[in-house]
Formats: sequence, structure tokens, C-alpha cells
Amino acid sequence: MLAERPSLPDGALPHLPPPNGRQDLQVQMAYLAFQNGEGVRYLTQFNQEPRQINNQEIYYTFQGITADHTYFVAIFFPVMSAVLPDKMEVEDWEAFSANYVAYLSETAAVLDQISPDEFMPNLTLLDAIVASL
Repeated sequence: MLAERPSLPDGALPHLPPPNGRQDLQVQMAYLAFQNGEGVRYLTQFNQEPRQINNQEIYYTFQGITADHTYFVAIFFPVMSAVLPDKMEVEDWEAFSANYVAYLSETAAVLDQISPDEFMPNLTLLDAIVASL
């Protein structure tokens, strides 16, 4: 996958160590290289049940491998966005759960349209940390 750099798939992306939950969100996906390897970076949130995407649980991850295929590299940073709630703000859980797939799709579309500098910290700065490895 990394050598050919195809379009990144819809749905779950590689993530180690495996979290306890379902990968409900994959946005701002990009291939990144560092001195001795490469990988993919994206923002994600894992949930065990339908939950709002929020500033307490969304994070930046880089999942990569060294050029000699000896080491797996996993990096995690918390991130925030002004378009996301800071905490859960759902009043009608039944309606929210019934429309969860549409909610995730809409939220992903919004987050994918935001420029990297509109996240805190700036995704470009986090990418630079990855590139410095």
C-alpha cells in the first residue's frame, strides 16, 4: 500500500496498537515520509457505541513502517477543532443513534474541508514532527 500510494480507502485504516472500540472516523488522511520510512496520517476517533465526534476523543495518528520493514512506527497526538463540541451534547440518544451513519458522514465531510492550520495544534506542525524522525 505505501509503495504504490493508492487513494486511501473509505473505512478503517491501519491502527496499532488496536484500541478497544470501532474506528468511527478517518479524516485528513495523507501519506507522509520520514528519513527512514513512510506511513499514513489521519485523524480518528474510536467508540464502543454511537458517540459524538468531540475534542476530548479525536486524535492525530501516524501509522508507518521503516524502509527496511523492521519497525512499525505509531504516533498519537490529541487535536481539537472549533467545529467540534468539547463534550457530548446529545439530548435525544435514540434519534442520534438512528441517524449515526449519516452524522458520521456529515462530520467527516466538514472535518475534511478544514485546512490543517484550523486544527489545534496545526496538523502541518505535527506532520513536521513525523518528518523529523
